[in-house]
Amino acid sequence: MVYIGEAENIYKRLTQHLNQKDFWHEAVVFISKDDNLNKAHIKYLEHRMHAMACEADRFGITNSSVPTLSSISEPDMAEMEEFLDNATMMVSILGYKLFKELRKEEDKTGHQFHIHAARGANATGESTSEGFVVFKGTIIAKNMWIRARHLYSSSGRG
Repeated sequence: MVYIGEAENIYKRLTQHLNQKDFWHEAVVFISKDDNLNKAHIKYLEHRMHAMACEADRFGITNSSVPTLSSISEPDMAEMEEFLDNATMMVSILGYKLFKELRKEEDKTGHQFHIHAARGANATGESTSEGFVVFKGTIIAKNMWIRARHLYSSSGRG
C-alpha cells in the first residue's frame, strides 16, 4: 500500500497519518533545501508521482482522490521533470520499486522455475539481474507463510 501526498508541515502531516492510517510503517520524504519549490511545483510533482505509481501498477494506491495537476510554465515543467527523475531514482535506490512497472508475461526471459509441492506450494518464478522474481498467481505453502511472517516481523521491518 502506498500513499502519495504533499504537506506544508511534514512533521505535522506524518504525525496525523501515524494516528489515522495503520497500513504504513515507513515513509520517504522529499523536501526543498532552499524553498525553491512553490505550491504549484509541489502539486505538479504530487500529481506526476501519483500517475507514475498508478501506471506502474505495482502497489495499491490509498489516496482517496487523484491529486490535481497544477499549471506551470514550460521552463518550470522541465525543472520539475528533472527533480522527478532524481526523486524517482532515489526511491528506487532505497529499494522501493514504486515507479517501476511489473514485468509482463510476454517479457519473461532467462531461466524460469516451477515448484509444485505436496504442502500446497505452487510457484513459478525467474532469475533476473535484480534477484528472483516470483510470478503473479504463485501460492506459498501455509506453514512457510507463517514462518516468513515471523521472520519478517522479528527483523524489525514488520
